[in-house]
Amino acid sequence: MDSTSTSTVTVLVCDLVGSTARHERLGEDAADNFRARFFGAMRSAVVRSDGEEVKNLGDGLLVVFRRSAVNALRCARDLHTAMADLDGEDPVQLRIGVSVGEAAEEAGDWFGMPVIEASRLSAAASPGQTVASGVVRSLAGSRGGHRFASLGALTLKGITAPVEAWVVDGPETASVVVPPSHLQQRRGNRRRLLAVGVVLLTLATVAVAVVVAMTRDGGSSTSTTTVSSTAATSSTASPEPSSTASAPSTTGGPALATIPTPSQYTPQLAGHPCGDDPVAVGYPTVTCWSLTVPETRSKPGGRSITLAVYVVPSKADPATAPTVIDLGPYNALNDPVQQVANIVLIPSRGFTLTDPPLTCPEVDALQIAALAL
Repeated sequence: MDSTSTSTVTVLVCDLVGSTARHERLGEDAADNFRARFFGAMRSAVVRSDGEEVKNLGDGLLVVFRRSAVNALRCARDLHTAMADLDGEDPVQLRIGVSVGEAAEEAGDWFGMPVIEASRLSAAASPGQTVASGVVRSLAGSRGGHRFASLGALTLKGITAPVEAWVVDGPETASVVVPPSHLQQRRGNRRRLLAVGVVLLTLATVAVAVVVAMTRDGGSSTSTTTVSSTAATSSTASPEPSSTASAPSTTGGPALATIPTPSQYTPQLAGHPCGDDPVAVGYPTVTCWSLTVPETRSKPGGRSITLAVYVVPSKADPATAPTVIDLGPYNALNDPVQQVANIVLIPSRGFTLTDPPLTCPEVDALQIAALAL
């Protein structure tokens, strides 16, 4: 009879992207300093999530969670967040894999398929990405506010059977998850992808134009606002929460469109607690807002839509730092630009919390395919 005892544990393996190149760039002394801060930040995240560090992998960690798969996912999210302040010149990114199952503990180390699978999932992840097995997703369910996007069944090195894999809490997860079969429709969908991209960019541009055109007196100004291709900057600090508030005005940037301030309606920008908002969770300095505007600009009396807005104060002086307006759809709350500027993130309609929701299986499938491309 086999005397080896096993336990059901969740295993997390993380790996620093480009560690050798970073070491060479920094030089020995600076690399030693970076390594100390790097592992210090990671170990703090592990402790906060009730994880147990098993061993240092040289440029990452092997961590087990005896009690909760959700804690492992929370740790993964915190690990990515903790990397934001470590190197202003070269953003620090991790690849993280998470698996769960029966593993054997021997002399303080862990062995078994969950450990191997977590390592292989980490290798399959893109920089800044967490990839978890399908069993982890099933165990987590809706707890923790985590979002998942399917990668389909992956063939991992050394593992015969394909492993169902999911991206966790990445920009890919902001839209509705679709069956993996949609990922194979890449070639025939390229023209449709372009069309969808134009539509989404148009929606986002209108949303930004509405926000930046508002003034402190509730939108009565008759000035115009210039909108740039991806973002606009301002010297105004981020807005303070109130029941109905206004956003920063905007100047500068290469002009793509000039949209007059709304004259037949007043956009409403309302602050509210972030609570369990899946985008803002884990970012204590972020403030959450809701922007309400007519669905069709030329029909102000018709149906209104409400978009999510997130304000990230600059780590410099927020009162004097410029403001960057980010159209999304990805989560820019940990963008390194916050070192020098405030960020107002306005994800495009349909990518995050929208009322009424914008759901379209065809568009969802194309978004996932575009990300895969």
